[in-house]
Amino acid sequence: MTHPDFIPLDFIEYPPDEMQRRAEAFYAELSRRRTVREFSDRPVPRALIETCLLVAGTAPNGANLQPWHFVAVADLAIKRQIREAAEALRKHAFGRGGVHPGFPGANRAYGVPGTGGTPASGSS
Repeated sequence: MTHPDFIPLDFIEYPPDEMQRRAEAFYAELSRRRTVREFSDRPVPRALIETCLLVAGTAPNGANLQPWHFVAVADLAIKRQIREAAEALRKHAFGRGGVHPGFPGANRAYGVPGTGGTPASGSS
């Protein structure tokens, strides 16, 4: 069995104050993320999608096997079918309310009856 050539880590060590600044900026950016189930119909440039997929492919994984497959779907009817199938799977996997019974905080956030919560803005 042949092994791909080992690529050494190109490590850059930053001064502590720059590491802190970069960490805070990264946290600020990532803390803006939210689950979204309604999407824009605006087109996304193919080159941007390809660059995002290149970035996703750099994620750490066991034995550097890259065990994932990506598909970019442009057809609106197929996107709708994928969304409907994903929602059906979510509801089947997590129960009638669509959230896991082991996560009461999530149940409250989604407004599942009997948990005292109300649906958060943007949730469906």
